[in-house]
Amino acid sequence: MNFKKRKKNSEGTDENFDKDNYDNIARIEMSLPLNKLKQQSGISQMNNLFKPPFELYYELIRRNIENRMVVLELGSGTGRHTGQLIATGASIMALDISEESLKVAKLKYPKIKEIIPANMNCIPLPDNSVDAVVSCGSLSYSDPEKTNQEIIRVMRNGGILIALDSLNHNPVYRLNRFARYLVNRRSKASIERIPSLARIRSLENHFSSSQAYFFGSYLWLMLPIQKVFGKTLTFKLNNLLERVLPSSKYAFKFVLICKGRK
Repeated sequence: MNFKKRKKNSEGTDENFDKDNYDNIARIEMSLPLNKLKQQSGISQMNNLFKPPFELYYELIRRNIENRMVVLELGSGTGRHTGQLIATGASIMALDISEESLKVAKLKYPKIKEIIPANMNCIPLPDNSVDAVVSCGSLSYSDPEKTNQEIIRVMRNGGILIALDSLNHNPVYRLNRFARYLVNRRSKASIERIPSLARIRSLENHFSSSQAYFFGSYLWLMLPIQKVFGKTLTFKLNNLLERVLPSSKYAFKFVLICKGRK
C-alpha cells in the first residue's frame, strides 16, 4: 500500500496527509467485489481480545438508537461500523474527511441517507439538527475543542452521544502510533490528539448523565501470553483482570455514552 510522503509543520498538511492516505485505501477497497467489502465490515475477523469494547459499542447503539432518530456518524470511513446503525432503521448521515471512503460506505450501505465529505472541526449541518452523534475511532483526527463544540452544536436538546476510541494514557498504544508515524502511516496530529480522560470529562459536562467504560489495561501482557497459552485461556484471563482490577489510567480503549444534551 502506498502512502504519501509527509509534509511537516502545519496542521493543514497533517489533515491532508490523513485524507490522502484514507482516499488511497478506499480506492483499493473500491476495486473489491461487494461481498468481500461487506465481509471486511464489523468485528467478526477481529482477535477476541480486541472485541469487547466494540461489542459494547454495538450494544449501546442497539439499545439507544431508534428508527425515528436522525443520527450523525463522525469519521465513518468506509463504513466498517456503519452497518450497526443502518440496522436500527434510523436516518443515518455519514461524515468523513475522505470522500473516497464515503463512496465505499455508500456502496456497502445504500440506505445511508447522506454522505458528508467534511472535517469534524466544521460540520456543515444546522444547529440542533440531529438526535444522536456516534463515533468509532475518529476523535483523534480533528481539533478536540472545535470538534467537541461542533458535536454539541448540531445535537438537539436531550440528544445522545456514543463514542468508542483509544485512550491517550496507554504508553504501549502511544508507542505503536509513534512507530506508525515514523514510517509515514500516521500524521503527527493523530498522535497528539488521542483522546484523554480530560476530554471525556469535557464532553460529559454537556449532558445530564454519562457513563464511560474502559478496556485493555492488560492487553500489552495478553498478546505475548496468548502465544504460549492460546487464545481461549488468555481471553478468560484478560476478562478476569478487567473485572477484578479495572483501570482507566492505562486503558487501551474506552466507550462513552452521554444522554440528555443540555
